[in-house]
Amino acid sequence: AYKEGNSPYPHFTNPKPNGRCPFVVDDLCFIHSKLGAEAKPGTCQIFPYSFIETPTAIYAGVAYSSWAATMNQGDLLSDQIGMLEEHWQRTINHLKEKSKNIDLPSPGQKGESSNPFDIVTLTGDTTVPWKEYLYLDEKLQEHFRSAMNEKRYFLQTVLEGEEIVLEAVRLAKAGQSLEAITDYQPKVDLNTNAPESGINDSIIAMVYYLQLSFPAIRQHYPSLWFPATKSFDAKHFGTVVKRFNYLFRSGVSAILFKKPDLPGVGTHDLKKALHHKIAMFTPEMSQLFNRWIYMKIFAKTYFGPVAANYSVLCGYNSLVAKFLCAVLYTKSLAISRGKNAIELDDLHEAFVRLERAFFTVDQLLPQVGAALSFAYSIPKLCRPMVLSLHNSLEE
Repeated sequence: AYKEGNSPYPHFTNPKPNGRCPFVVDDLCFIHSKLGAEAKPGTCQIFPYSFIETPTAIYAGVAYSSWAATMNQGDLLSDQIGMLEEHWQRTINHLKEKSKNIDLPSPGQKGESSNPFDIVTLTGDTTVPWKEYLYLDEKLQEHFRSAMNEKRYFLQTVLEGEEIVLEAVRLAKAGQSLEAITDYQPKVDLNTNAPESGINDSIIAMVYYLQLSFPAIRQHYPSLWFPATKSFDAKHFGTVVKRFNYLFRSGVSAILFKKPDLPGVGTHDLKKALHHKIAMFTPEMSQLFNRWIYMKIFAKTYFGPVAANYSVLCGYNSLVAKFLCAVLYTKSLAISRGKNAIELDDLHEAFVRLERAFFTVDQLLPQVGAALSFAYSIPKLCRPMVLSLHNSLEE
């Protein structure tokens, strides 16, 4: 980046072998402590905030790769308008530095160029104008906002949200306005038997592998990603083959046999974890689930150009899949400890891992992103596992 003129820092701008920032020492930023916040790279100054510019507004959110955001620490975003405006300006400046030949608008400035959110894709073959999408957006926001205020059961809430998205798709396919969704009342019966669906379970296992297992493997075996030399060395060829063989076997074990390996954590049995009886979610856990998915919906970071160009249906399914992965991760930890309840701290860790892994998965082959997009486009993809999870919770 320095050689290309995109970074003022000539040394140590690559990650450490474990993937962490080279400037973080004892969990503190060396640049911040020695030179001040303004000397930090633009990306670091903006973190953990996100800014999405749409045709009608700029939406601010926070990334749950930040422990503070995940644990709901700090002031409400609505109480930090001045600070958010400063961070938005930093975002613009950062983008201008990275794209020196592109004329980017100032905050609030209306440009003539098209916005990537002008047309919103609900599914692969169904699109609506942005103003039509806002009816669905407000319905989903209101749904999860009221669920938080009323402390409703999250599994019921998330499946009702799925029904809202599917109803919007139905209206759009029928050529009707999404305004009709305002009065729509979704109905979901959690007491129905969870249908067996091997392909759906394998898809969730694949997500678990990509979002949780693979990043752990990547961190545990840094030499696979950051070789000491770029030249071929026959002496190390056998070692590299063995490690890639392990990578392949771990993928097969995770997706086919539902037993992903997380170096440093252990091997998880997803089938066992799904059906393992545990205590009902605490109110704090339900609030975490609702707050996380509400932030994704409000900030517009679950679909479109900031989310691998997922459609709305794909994006919503990806959120439910990640929620399932977080719960399966914490249930697996509970099993290893011989407990019948999951821990809130473990859920915080799971969400931080999942959020950070999004960027790791983004670096994989384009075919992986295409496969995920295809898988997430299946209606009611996660419902069988959500129903099984419901049956595993004890009052």
